[in-house]
Amino acid sequence: MQAVNITFAPSSLSAPAGTPITVTLQNQDNGLAHNINFFAPGTSTSIGATDVVQGVSTQTLSLGSLAPGSYHFKCDVHPTQMSGTLVVS
Repeated sequence: MQAVNITFAPSSLSAPAGTPITVTLQNQDNGLAHNINFFAPGTSTSIGATDVVQGVSTQTLSLGSLAPGSYHFKCDVHPTQMSGTLVVS
């Protein structure tokens, strides 16, 4: 996935339950800091996040195997502009 123009592209992801999930974030916003932070369904409990890093940069996050559900994600620096959903089924 990419962080570009202070948005996530794409903003919606899907993955199968029971398999290891890895997300690669490519920050294409030169000179702007971004990260990606995933939350347990219906909570504000983080289940994994990358570091906040200034772009241009690439980071990889392993979330392990997740149960079915809808996992919200956001950039901690730009939470209102950069957010989305990971659907595990």
